Amino acid sequence: MADRGARIDILLMTATITPDNSPELARVDPALRLEDYAQALDFYIGQLGTPERKGAIDGIVFAENSDSDVSSLRALALARGAGDRVEFIANYGRHSCPGRDRSVGESRLLDHAMATSRLIAQGGERAMVWKITGRYQVRNLARMVKTAPAPFDLYCDVRNWPIAWLDLRFMAWTRAGYDRLLRGIAERLGTDPNEPAMHRYITGLADSGVVLRYRTEPLVDGVRGWDNRHYAKGTARLKFWLHAASRRLLPRLWI
Repeated sequence: MADRGARIDILLMTATITPDNSPELARVDPALRLEDYAQALDFYIGQLGTPERKGAIDGIVFAENSDSDVSSLRALALARGAGDRVEFIANYGRHSCPGRDRSVGESRLLDHAMATSRLIAQGGERAMVWKITGRYQVRNLARMVKTAPAPFDLYCDVRNWPIAWLDLRFMAWTRAGYDRLLRGIAERLGTDPNEPAMHRYITGLADSGVVLRYRTEPLVDGVRGWDNRHYAKGTARLKFWLHAASRRLLPRLWI
């Protein structure tokens, strides 16, 4: 397992700009989705380090699986002076798995990105990959990275109430951990690797390299794909504070 002091932290943003027959998806307009990705990428570029300060992350990999035009995002990275630290994996064909749960397309996209990314390969055994559903912004990313335990092969968040659930929006792993635990998961499970299925799989591993609960509640900002509601507003923001408080005060209550 990786030593935290030697880590190279790479953010892996997954994207499907043009969804195709994706069940239970309300946010389907490619223009809106592209703008979501642009806002998130701009935010995460601001989390990169500079010669004057240490950043939350050392590089960004933007991986897209619908063969859509990402030229505006490339231009954004160049305009922000981050062209050498933002890698794009895109336009290798359409692989969004129409008619199946979104988790299938994302898992296959992750397999491709982990196998082909230049930045992740350059990080070698020191690379720690922080995967985020690319339209979302983890506003407290720096704290999430700073407070992560060490060592680990997979860092994820399991909830047991009100239903068994594994948060697929945000996870972290080493290269070896991904290969051992997650590579090819869409085919290995025999079912779509959605949140309940991944909860059953991960909690059943009894693997010493798997950390099942975050030390810090992620503050996710962005519009949810399945109902177009905002994670950081209204009742969703109240849920964040409830979860954050329970994580500190009632650590055995996994909600």
